[in-house]
Amino acid sequence: MNNEFKCKHCDLTYKSASSRSNHIKRVHRPTLTQLHLQIPQIAPQFPQKNDWFECLSCDKLYSRKDNLTRHQKKCKILNDTKQKELEEKANDAIKMKALEDKVNKLEKLIETKNIGAKTINNNNGTIINNNIHINELGRENILNKLTLQEQINIATCHLFNESPHVEMVRLTYTKENCLENQNTLITNLQNKSCKVYNHKSKKFEATNKSQHIDNIIHYRKKDVEELSETLKQNKKVYKQYGKKLEPIEPINPEKDKEEITYIIYNNRGQVMQMKKELDKGNYIETEEDDEDSDEEEEEINEPEVKNITV
Repeated sequence: MNNEFKCKHCDLTYKSASSRSNHIKRVHRPTLTQLHLQIPQIAPQFPQKNDWFECLSCDKLYSRKDNLTRHQKKCKILNDTKQKELEEKANDAIKMKALEDKVNKLEKLIETKNIGAKTINNNNGTIINNNIHINELGRENILNKLTLQEQINIATCHLFNESPHVEMVRLTYTKENCLENQNTLITNLQNKSCKVYNHKSKKFEATNKSQHIDNIIHYRKKDVEELSETLKQNKKVYKQYGKKLEPIEPINPEKDKEEITYIIYNNRGQVMQMKKELDKGNYIETEEDDEDSDEEEEEINEPEVKNITV
């Protein structure tokens, strides 16, 4: 047949071009895969690694900076971190304010401004007309400065291998209301002497450090015994603690002695300030001083504290 139209994909022939065309569309239609291979492939252009914008909180990557900005407004990890930082800053500010108040309060106690101004009596010692009053070793009034819970803590600290008399010294040199009982000044741990307040001369005078620490332990042990007996009279306290309130002998006397030395040394700053005021003559006799009798003088003569020259 001269008028036959042959399919180029197979051997079939048709009478018309339209029939052949319909055959090709129906039978030999190209697949998607074939079409894909016939189209030139263009690799997608992604940003280079260094061009990404990264959220430092959750490590997500964005190709555009505005997308990153929009994400950060909703990023839970970032918002939680910012909230935590704000809370920490607020807590630090509160702590700093409390510390500043404490420092200011202490400075007001030991500074002598406008001598002859109104009398000030507070729990941080007896300061009259900005003059300093300090209790001599053996004349301290420590027990009345402690709260009931502090007394119980001291009486029972031996259960935790702590020495009650050491804890009493620690409170004496750290509590604000015990300022007048801080009568010992240690400014050098290597020096064999220390400065101790003398009630008669109204000054801090040099004495043998080792012997003086022994004397401190002697008087604090007496305070612990008195404290123990007082707590036993409290029915509620005794019912809860019973024989746990009984004072015990030190487990390691040398360690206690060394620890007391460090306690006094670490709190030397405020004692040095009081010494400076006393050296200026800022001292006044109080009624408490006048009531001290010669009999009380004899009570603290044992053990004897010897002064030395340095």
